[in-house]
Amino acid sequence: MSMKKISVTELRLVKTDLELEAPESISDLWDAARLFEQAFDMSNQAQELFCAIFMDELSHIVGIEKIVTGCAKEFTSSNHELFKRCLLHNATRMILCHNHVTRDAHPSFEDLELTWNIIQAGIPLGISVEEHLVISERKFFPIISAFVWGKYSPEEDPNGEGLKEIYKRIESLPSSPIDN
Repeated sequence: MSMKKISVTELRLVKTDLELEAPESISDLWDAARLFEQAFDMSNQAQELFCAIFMDELSHIVGIEKIVTGCAKEFTSSNHELFKRCLLHNATRMILCHNHVTRDAHPSFEDLELTWNIIQAGIPLGISVEEHLVISERKFFPIISAFVWGKYSPEEDPNGEGLKEIYKRIESLPSSPIDN
């Protein structure tokens, strides 16, 4: 039998020195938007950030992280990183957020596709995406809530065929101020 050397690795979460006063759980979308603003100053970034609040099965917050900085194309290629971090937190739920530097909180069609892809990837893992907020200029737009308002279920559309129709329906919906 031949032998070879392999590396033994250990994966750890590294905490920063930043500590926030945060609720034990998220009670509404404004709580989530305020927490993202407090943690990452989403409205004042020069680049897009993609972040997540991770929660356990009782919706208690177990972590909040910046996943990637850059453009939406980088977000789509970082699904594995998002789910890895979710699993490291022993989370079963998450709220996603990214900012728009264009000063418009309305989601693009690519934002809808990204949300759909993440929801689909989470289904076999038993991880639910509770919401995906787009923040800009202290306003936010909840993509998954807009899916519900538009009577669209990503779970029931495994090929994403209804995304274009739902995009037409939600593009005129208003964004909400973070400080309600």
